[in-house]
Amino acid sequence: MMDRRAFINTMVGMIGAFHMLRWQAHCSDGGDLQSPKLLCGVVRFKERFRMGWPGADYDTDAYQRQYLQAFLNAANQLKMQVIRHYTPILDEASAKAFIERLKSEKPDGVVLINLTRYLWNLIESICDVGIPTVIFSPIGTSFAPQALGCASKQGVVVLSTLEQNAFLRPLAAIRATWQIRNSRMLVIRGSKRHEEKLTKWGTTLLYEPWESYPKGLEKTQPDSDARRIAEAYRQATARMIEPSYADLIEAARVCIACERMLNEAKANAITMDCLPHAPGRKTPPPCVAWSRFLDSGIPAGCEADIFATLTLMLSQFFLGRPGFMGNPVAETENNWLIVAHCTAPTRLVGSNEKRSRFILRSHGESGRGVAVQTLFPEKKQVTILRFLGEDQLLLGSGRIVANVPHPPAGGCRTMIAIALDEPKDIHMLRDFHHPVVVVGDFVQDIKMFCHMYGVTVIPLQKS
Repeated sequence: MMDRRAFINTMVGMIGAFHMLRWQAHCSDGGDLQSPKLLCGVVRFKERFRMGWPGADYDTDAYQRQYLQAFLNAANQLKMQVIRHYTPILDEASAKAFIERLKSEKPDGVVLINLTRYLWNLIESICDVGIPTVIFSPIGTSFAPQALGCASKQGVVVLSTLEQNAFLRPLAAIRATWQIRNSRMLVIRGSKRHEEKLTKWGTTLLYEPWESYPKGLEKTQPDSDARRIAEAYRQATARMIEPSYADLIEAARVCIACERMLNEAKANAITMDCLPHAPGRKTPPPCVAWSRFLDSGIPAGCEADIFATLTLMLSQFFLGRPGFMGNPVAETENNWLIVAHCTAPTRLVGSNEKRSRFILRSHGESGRGVAVQTLFPEKKQVTILRFLGEDQLLLGSGRIVANVPHPPAGGCRTMIAIALDEPKDIHMLRDFHHPVVVVGDFVQDIKMFCHMYGVTVIPLQKS
């Protein structure tokens, strides 16, 4: 399992000034929306409690200061607002007052710091309000039935630990959900311009006619900006096989045109019905642009697949790293899942991290333009996920065993083979399309997210 510190370092590292400023500028509701809001309260007796856990030697005041500071540090790292409830929650009246404030403030999440074993009934009454709730209960302030019983409630995460950095994971989930809810996804598809919202997540879908893409490209000149982008890719790639330098200039023009479309829409994510170019071979594929978006922290999905793009948003906003969306292929001799597409991120563990080696190829299906063949690190653990709907998430894990050579393989250019943890027999793989692969073992983190937000986890193995 991935070290929790690696998760935390990734989460904190990806929240650079560029990403937060860009995201805020493209928020779905300009106005006062700047960051998610948390309401924090402390559950404890007013006086130091002597008999019973946490015990006579437990300095409640000192630990309250210590754990509150740890929480505030985590919230600050994640750029979240905090509303402090200063009155201790110690009886039914104070719990009721906290609940009334909770209903009035309508925060994105609740944080309770529990400092006694004897008030879990009050904690449960607060959890029943239905707002995602994080309970920090350091060792000595609960027995297993109390902590685990409360943790079984949907929307509740209990941190029964002395690890003070444990705040970061559930707070990151709250922040990611707020980002998804207030994001705008540009969907380049069809012939009509219109808007709609996802029912559960609230993401605004901005439909833009597909013809806007070739028209935008026509207005983009092969100027110094295009040459600069092309040259950067020429120098960074391990090899350039099929494309010419002129193809690379054209791909750079696509990067500029698509970024302009994203900015004009004030969008935070993008997906395009990118295959209409293939039959007539008139419009170049956006594969390099999509890879560039993913490398810079902008979710970019292929084929106007909204739920795959929503999954890329979850990966980027929650896990702090891009996902690789692809087609699923069964390798029956070795029981591998192969995932293949003609674009992939190259900064696989975060936009501020080192690139993986990549090769510039032509688009596999049309034979034109420039596609990205990323060489994934072998033996690395990966998480496989995909929203099957707004309230169902496919989830599994495995290990990269090979980058499949192309040729002799056909199809899309980036092809990674994964030895799945489950199912062991590839014939038992569930039917799905466009899974998203994320480097790292994040299964428990994603399960926590799903538990907090009422999403049913669906295993890769069919029943």
